[in-house]
Amino acid sequence: MVTISKCITFKVDAYFLSFIRKQFIEPLILSCPPTLYGSHLAPILGPILDHMQPRLHYTWAPILGISDAEKSSSVALTSHTCSLVSSFASQAGEEWIKSYYARGGLFVGDCDSIVAESAVEKCRVDLTRIFVDMIQCAFALRGDW
Repeated sequence: MVTISKCITFKVDAYFLSFIRKQFIEPLILSCPPTLYGSHLAPILGPILDHMQPRLHYTWAPILGISDAEKSSSVALTSHTCSLVSSFASQAGEEWIKSYYARGGLFVGDCDSIVAESAVEKCRVDLTRIFVDMIQCAFALRGDW
């Protein structure tokens, strides 16, 4: 039996989630017989979808104006602001993860603000698309049957 540790999914980049979905999860869902869903799909999809829910929440919180999100935490991480974030991340606790996911987990370096915000927005949309594609595949709304 295969299981996925939460500490592994916690650190997975959105690009790799897309790769995992395309190369592993989608073929597994499409080729797994219904009798094996509980033993083969649940141990794999459960932790991944459990990881995606808070990640989507924190990613979209600044845009949706949810109370626990600060607008400044969604501004792209640049060379000028990285020292502030590194000190915040070095503190104990998991509060920094909200800021990390709100920024899309991106460091944009010395890009101008328009390019940086576009990159964060693209990451936000891509993460949502990955989640929607997984759900569509699970509900047989895409793929070859």
